[in-house]
Amino acid sequence: MLKLCANISCLFTELPFLERPLAARLAGFGAIEFHTAQGHSPAAIAAVARDAGVTVALFNAWPGDLLMGGVGLSGVPGRQGEFAVALDQACQLGEALPGACVQIGQSRVPDGIEREQCLEVFYSNLRLAAQRLRDVGCRPLVEAVNRHDAPGMLIGNVAEAIDAIDHAGAPGLGLQFDCYHEAMAGGDVCAEIARCARRMDHLQFSDAPGRGEPGTGTVDFTALWSALVRVEYAHWIAAEYRPSTDTNHSLGWLARVPTHQEYGQ
Repeated sequence: MLKLCANISCLFTELPFLERPLAARLAGFGAIEFHTAQGHSPAAIAAVARDAGVTVALFNAWPGDLLMGGVGLSGVPGRQGEFAVALDQACQLGEALPGACVQIGQSRVPDGIEREQCLEVFYSNLRLAAQRLRDVGCRPLVEAVNRHDAPGMLIGNVAEAIDAIDHAGAPGLGLQFDCYHEAMAGGDVCAEIARCARRMDHLQFSDAPGRGEPGTGTVDFTALWSALVRVEYAHWIAAEYRPSTDTNHSLGWLARVPTHQEYGQ
């Protein structure tokens, strides 16, 4: 059975953050993920997830100024100290959510600095993250972010993400496969799933372009679900899209996911 996860930073935003885990569970999701804790304590998030009966599958490490158009932290020479602070924060959250994966924040290549210099910093930071997060029972993941939407990204597609993981060489590092980013990078999403199925530790999806729910763009989700079933993908599959309407009305795609059934039934 494909295991479905809801990104509650994107879905169920009609509700306060701490009410979203239960909403996700009632809609049929077995897990949640989120970008930030939105100021809530690790203990509070752990408690509402436990009470709702959902797994916390993944959260993001703080990416610095990346989302405001800056260069970020993880692969930026001179910002290793700031990355260490972000990692400390992720570990504090991870202590309350053991077993969760942690997306290590992306970064851009700053003007005047060679990409190779940035990659060396990235590899070093990935090794540090693998060591620190392992101590709290969590696992760091590398995600590519397409350069069409975000020019200058250090890691722009799945092949580059796998290469970075291999170069870092740290036990526990995994791949976060984002179907939207791979599609926007010009990749064949189904072919990439078949090629690197054994490397994927978490998968996210939204339609492309536009990043809406399935059916709002050009992605062939029938083929995508079939590709995941064919490779017997066993990890979480996270809906990380911007609903075109309220969340519950955007969930018509759920009924078309092969082998999907409500958790606990």
